[in-house]
Amino acid sequence: MKNSVLKFTSVVLFILYYTTSQAQSTINTSQEVLPDSSTFADSSTKLAEVVVDLKARKRSNSILLEWLTENKKEINLFEIERSDDGKNFYKLEQRASKNTGNKTPYTYLDPNPLPVSFYRLKLIGEDGNYTYSKVIVVSQSGGLSSTVQPNPFMQSFAVHTYLPSPQPIKIQLLNMSGKLIRYKSVSGITGNNKVEFDDVGNLPPGIYMVRIVRGDSIIEKKIVKGNQ
Repeated sequence: MKNSVLKFTSVVLFILYYTTSQAQSTINTSQEVLPDSSTFADSSTKLAEVVVDLKARKRSNSILLEWLTENKKEINLFEIERSDDGKNFYKLEQRASKNTGNKTPYTYLDPNPLPVSFYRLKLIGEDGNYTYSKVIVVSQSGGLSSTVQPNPFMQSFAVHTYLPSPQPIKIQLLNMSGKLIRYKSVSGITGNNKVEFDDVGNLPPGIYMVRIVRGDSIIEKKIVKGNQ
Protein backbone atom coordinates (compact mmCIF):
# COMPACT_ATOMS: atom_id res chain seq x y z
CA MET A 1 0.00 0.00 0.00
CA LYS A 2 2.80 2.41 0.89
CA ASN A 3 4.55 1.61 -2.38
CA SER A 4 1.36 2.42 -4.32
CA VAL A 5 1.01 5.77 -2.52
CA LEU A 6 4.64 6.63 -3.22
CA LYS A 7 4.24 5.79 -6.93
CA PHE A 8 1.05 7.86 -7.15
CA THR A 9 2.76 10.81 -5.43
CA SER A 10 5.75 10.56 -7.76
CA VAL A 11 3.51 10.58 -10.81
CA VAL A 12 1.62 13.66 -9.57
CA LEU A 13 4.86 15.52 -8.83
CA PHE A 14 6.23 14.64 -12.27
CA ILE A 15 3.10 15.92 -14.00
CA LEU A 16 3.20 19.17 -12.01
CA TYR A 17 6.90 19.67 -12.75
CA TYR A 18 6.45 18.96 -16.48
CA THR A 19 3.45 21.28 -16.78
CA THR A 20 5.23 24.12 -14.94
CA SER A 21 8.37 23.70 -17.05
CA GLN A 22 6.40 23.86 -20.28
CA ALA A 23 4.52 26.95 -19.16
CA GLN A 24 7.77 28.63 -18.09
CA SER A 25 9.36 27.73 -21.42
CA THR A 26 6.44 29.28 -23.30
CA ILE A 27 6.68 32.51 -21.29
CA ASN A 28 10.44 32.84 -21.79
CA THR A 29 10.34 32.34 -25.55
CA SER A 30 7.51 34.82 -26.18
CA GLN A 31 9.02 38.24 -27.08
CA GLU A 32 7.49 41.50 -28.27
CA VAL A 33 8.65 42.19 -31.83
CA LEU A 34 9.26 45.93 -32.26
CA PRO A 35 9.11 47.53 -35.72
CA ASP A 36 12.36 48.62 -37.32
CA SER A 37 13.02 52.22 -36.26
CA SER A 38 14.15 53.04 -39.79
CA THR A 39 10.52 52.64 -40.87
CA PHE A 40 9.76 55.87 -39.06
CA ALA A 41 12.59 57.92 -40.59
CA ASP A 42 11.56 61.56 -40.97
CA SER A 43 10.48 62.01 -44.56
CA SER A 44 11.67 65.62 -44.52
CA THR A 45 15.22 64.27 -44.07
CA LYS A 46 14.81 62.30 -47.30
CA LEU A 47 13.43 65.35 -49.08
CA ALA A 48 16.44 67.42 -48.05
CA GLU A 49 18.69 65.01 -49.97
CA VAL A 50 16.85 65.49 -53.27
CA VAL A 51 18.32 68.71 -54.67
CA VAL A 52 21.89 68.16 -55.79
CA ASP A 53 22.55 71.74 -56.87
CA LEU A 54 20.74 75.05 -57.28
CA LYS A 55 22.24 77.81 -59.42
CA ALA A 56 21.15 81.14 -60.88
CA ARG A 57 22.55 83.10 -63.79
CA LYS A 58 21.59 86.21 -65.71
CA ARG A 59 20.03 85.92 -69.13
CA SER A 60 19.50 89.37 -70.64
CA ASN A 61 17.12 91.07 -68.18
CA SER A 62 15.93 87.78 -66.70
CA ILE A 63 17.28 85.29 -64.17
CA LEU A 64 17.53 81.61 -65.08
CA LEU A 65 17.33 79.14 -62.20
CA GLU A 66 18.75 75.67 -62.74
CA TRP A 67 18.79 72.68 -60.42
CA LEU A 68 19.48 68.97 -60.52
CA THR A 69 17.87 66.16 -58.57
CA GLU A 70 18.70 62.58 -57.84
CA ASN A 71 16.16 59.89 -58.73
CA LYS A 72 14.11 60.35 -55.54
CA LYS A 73 10.49 59.23 -55.65
CA GLU A 74 9.64 61.06 -52.43
CA ILE A 75 9.26 64.37 -54.27
CA ASN A 76 5.94 65.35 -55.83
CA LEU A 77 6.33 69.09 -56.51
CA PHE A 78 8.93 71.86 -56.56
CA GLU A 79 7.74 75.37 -55.73
CA ILE A 80 10.02 78.22 -56.82
CA GLU A 81 10.00 80.99 -54.22
CA ARG A 82 11.46 84.51 -54.27
CA SER A 83 12.13 87.19 -51.67
CA ASP A 84 13.47 90.72 -51.61
CA ASP A 85 14.96 90.45 -48.11
CA GLY A 86 15.88 86.78 -47.67
CA LYS A 87 13.19 86.33 -45.00
CA ASN A 88 9.72 86.67 -46.51
CA PHE A 89 9.30 84.39 -49.52
CA TYR A 90 6.37 83.96 -51.90
CA LYS A 91 5.67 81.42 -54.63
CA LEU A 92 6.45 82.29 -58.25
CA GLU A 93 5.58 78.99 -59.88
CA GLN A 94 5.70 75.23 -59.34
CA ARG A 95 7.14 72.29 -61.24
CA ALA A 96 5.98 68.67 -61.10
CA SER A 97 8.65 66.10 -60.31
CA LYS A 98 9.68 64.01 -63.31
CA ASN A 99 10.96 61.09 -61.19
CA THR A 100 13.17 59.84 -64.01
CA GLY A 101 16.38 57.89 -63.66
CA ASN A 102 19.76 59.33 -62.77
CA LYS A 103 20.15 63.08 -62.26
CA THR A 104 17.24 65.14 -63.61
CA PRO A 105 17.65 68.81 -64.68
CA TYR A 106 15.02 71.50 -64.09
CA THR A 107 14.90 75.16 -65.06
CA TYR A 108 12.81 78.22 -64.32
CA LEU A 109 13.14 81.66 -65.97
CA ASP A 110 12.23 84.66 -63.83
CA PRO A 111 11.32 87.34 -66.42
CA ASN A 112 10.94 90.14 -63.87
CA PRO A 113 13.65 89.80 -61.23
CA LEU A 114 14.05 92.29 -58.42
CA PRO A 115 17.16 94.51 -58.09
CA VAL A 116 18.29 91.91 -55.52
CA SER A 117 16.43 88.59 -55.65
CA PHE A 118 16.62 85.74 -53.15
CA TYR A 119 15.51 82.35 -54.45
CA ARG A 120 14.82 78.98 -52.87
CA LEU A 121 12.91 75.78 -53.68
CA LYS A 122 10.14 74.31 -51.59
CA LEU A 123 10.30 70.53 -51.94
CA ILE A 124 6.92 68.91 -51.37
CA GLY A 125 6.67 65.17 -50.86
CA GLU A 126 3.89 62.80 -51.86
CA ASP A 127 2.82 62.60 -48.21
CA GLY A 128 2.49 66.39 -47.90
CA ASN A 129 5.70 66.92 -45.93
CA TYR A 130 8.07 69.57 -47.23
CA THR A 131 11.48 71.12 -46.75
CA TYR A 132 13.51 73.91 -48.39
CA SER A 133 16.64 74.08 -50.48
CA LYS A 134 19.48 76.49 -49.82
CA VAL A 135 18.88 80.18 -50.52
CA ILE A 136 20.73 81.89 -53.37
CA VAL A 137 20.87 85.62 -54.07
CA VAL A 138 21.30 87.47 -57.38
CA SER A 139 22.07 91.17 -57.77
CA GLN A 140 20.88 92.78 -61.01
CA SER A 141 23.27 95.72 -60.64
CA GLY A 142 26.29 93.46 -60.47
CA GLY A 143 27.33 95.01 -57.17
CA LEU A 144 28.01 93.44 -53.81
CA SER A 145 24.92 91.83 -52.30
CA SER A 146 24.82 90.01 -48.95
CA THR A 147 22.37 88.57 -46.47
CA VAL A 148 22.81 87.09 -42.99
CA GLN A 149 20.75 84.08 -41.90
CA PRO A 150 19.25 83.25 -39.52
CA ASN A 151 18.59 86.55 -37.80
CA PRO A 152 18.15 86.37 -34.83
CA PHE A 153 20.58 83.46 -34.33
CA MET A 154 21.30 81.13 -31.42
CA GLN A 155 24.28 78.89 -32.11
CA SER A 156 25.44 79.92 -35.59
CA PHE A 157 24.71 82.03 -38.65
CA ALA A 158 25.89 82.27 -42.25
CA VAL A 159 26.72 85.20 -44.50
CA HIS A 160 25.56 84.75 -48.12
CA THR A 161 27.29 87.03 -50.62
CA TYR A 162 26.77 87.32 -54.36
CA LEU A 163 29.82 88.28 -56.44
CA PRO A 164 29.81 89.16 -60.15
CA SER A 165 33.45 88.01 -60.37
CA PRO A 166 35.97 86.16 -58.15
CA GLN A 167 37.25 88.41 -55.37
CA PRO A 168 38.37 88.07 -51.73
CA ILE A 169 35.66 88.58 -49.13
CA LYS A 170 36.46 89.79 -45.63
CA ILE A 171 33.81 89.48 -42.94
CA GLN A 172 33.99 91.01 -39.47
CA LEU A 173 31.65 90.44 -36.55
CA LEU A 174 31.68 93.45 -34.22
CA ASN A 175 29.84 94.37 -31.05
CA MET A 176 28.01 97.69 -30.94
CA SER A 177 31.07 99.37 -29.41
CA GLY A 178 33.07 98.51 -32.52
CA LYS A 179 35.15 95.74 -30.90
CA LEU A 180 36.12 92.93 -33.25
CA ILE A 181 34.60 89.63 -32.09
CA ARG A 182 35.20 87.30 -35.06
CA TYR A 183 36.94 87.63 -38.43
CA LYS A 184 36.93 85.46 -41.56
CA SER A 185 38.51 85.91 -44.99
CA VAL A 186 37.70 83.74 -48.01
CA SER A 187 38.49 83.68 -51.72
CA GLY A 188 35.09 84.48 -53.21
CA ILE A 189 33.92 82.83 -56.42
CA THR A 190 31.58 84.13 -59.11
CA GLY A 191 28.01 83.72 -57.94
CA ASN A 192 26.89 82.87 -54.45
CA ASN A 193 29.28 82.47 -51.53
CA LYS A 194 28.38 81.14 -48.10
CA VAL A 195 30.56 81.79 -45.05
CA GLU A 196 29.49 80.13 -41.80
CA PHE A 197 30.10 81.40 -38.27
CA ASP A 198 29.54 78.30 -36.14
CA ASP A 199 31.58 79.43 -33.11
CA VAL A 200 29.26 82.17 -31.83
CA GLY A 201 26.89 80.17 -29.62
CA ASN A 202 28.55 81.36 -26.42
CA LEU A 203 28.28 85.08 -27.21
CA PRO A 204 26.12 87.16 -24.85
CA PRO A 205 22.62 87.96 -26.17
CA GLY A 206 22.39 91.34 -27.85
CA ILE A 207 22.88 93.27 -31.09
CA TYR A 208 26.00 92.81 -33.23
CA MET A 209 27.25 94.19 -36.54
CA VAL A 210 28.35 92.07 -39.51
CA ARG A 211 30.68 93.97 -41.86
CA ILE A 212 31.27 92.50 -45.33
CA VAL A 213 34.20 93.97 -47.29
CA ARG A 214 34.96 93.37 -50.97
CA GLY A 215 37.55 95.72 -52.40
CA ASP A 216 36.24 99.24 -51.82
CA SER A 217 32.66 98.04 -51.23
CA ILE A 218 31.41 97.64 -47.65
CA ILE A 219 28.07 96.35 -46.41
CA GLU A 220 27.09 96.45 -42.75
CA LYS A 221 24.17 94.50 -41.33
CA LYS A 222 22.85 94.29 -37.79
CA ILE A 223 22.28 90.83 -36.35
CA VAL A 224 20.72 89.77 -33.06
CA LYS A 225 21.98 87.03 -30.74
CA GLY A 226 18.91 85.60 -29.00
CA ASN A 227 18.52 84.17 -25.52
CA GLN A 228 19.09 80.45 -25.09
